[in-house]
Amino acid sequence: MNEDAVCADFPEMTPDQIAERDEKAAEVQGAAVEWNSFMKARENAFAERFGCNASSVLAYEAFHPERCTRFLAKRSKREMIGYELPDKAADWGMKPEQTCPVELAARSHVVCFNAFRDSIGGNTEWHDLDFDRVAELFDERGLDELLEAKRDEAELSEDLGLVRESDCR
Repeated sequence: MNEDAVCADFPEMTPDQIAERDEKAAEVQGAAVEWNSFMKARENAFAERFGCNASSVLAYEAFHPERCTRFLAKRSKREMIGYELPDKAADWGMKPEQTCPVELAARSHVVCFNAFRDSIGGNTEWHDLDFDRVAELFDERGLDELLEAKRDEAELSEDLGLVRESDCR
């Protein structure tokens, strides 16, 4: 490789060019920090309004009811949610079918799912959600009363030490 030819293609920057580059970098960094703060605030608002994380089993059930079923466990008599993982997770070698007790569904995470990223045609870019439309999804599944009852049940169970995070796989 001819070093002189490479160096000739990249002349040294002038102090004005360096200042302009640094100014642009600061603007881009500021915009990124602002965008990240906005995304985090929206995800926190989602959790506050719907009582579950945007990547939870409960949110997954609302967004993908075709991949979820509810059933009563034979031994424990607990209500469970059975769900198929997103195709991406199965591609990574994970067991495609998972289960989670309903009382843990609001705080259990589904691998490769986030309502803000995967709810729009499999696109992985972050998209802001219309919370009124999301509320319709939750209402269609009849989850409002269930959320409230399960939240109360989980709080009682935590007080008694009966619910453990490890119960959900």
